[in-house]
Amino acid sequence: MPRENVTLGLRPTALLASAVTDSVLRTEPDGGAMVGSATTYRRSGDFRNATLHVHGELDLFQRDRFCAEAAAVLESAVGDVRLDLSGLTFVDSAGISALLHVGDEARRQGVRLRVAIPDGVVGRVLTLTGVAGLLAGEGAPVAAIGVEGR
Repeated sequence: MPRENVTLGLRPTALLASAVTDSVLRTEPDGGAMVGSATTYRRSGDFRNATLHVHGELDLFQRDRFCAEAAAVLESAVGDVRLDLSGLTFVDSAGISALLHVGDEARRQGVRLRVAIPDGVVGRVLTLTGVAGLLAGEGAPVAAIGVEGR
């Protein structure tokens, strides 16, 4: 019986000192291989105003990596943390769950999370599902911000 959507391997590649790209090789239902698009995580700023930039897909295959990257930024932050999702091209239910988990973790740690919601389909999905609103919830230390320059 063929396995569907199985991660066969991750190939981390350093782009900059603080950037990593994962290329994910998956199998199609008929057993053929397909390569998922690369997802890039890049950290910038300092411990007072750290930013995690995410470019690519946030799905079942990237959920654990995304949560680990976000946790590292949250744990080292003293001030605000900015989560720049403007480069997301795809999000599924596992990605939405991961975003909600990171928002909950930020609140638990008392860190103010500022989230840049992307334009396009991903931004629409996050808005229609209520995730954008939850991340920017009133009374919560989370604020949604627009993408600069758009």
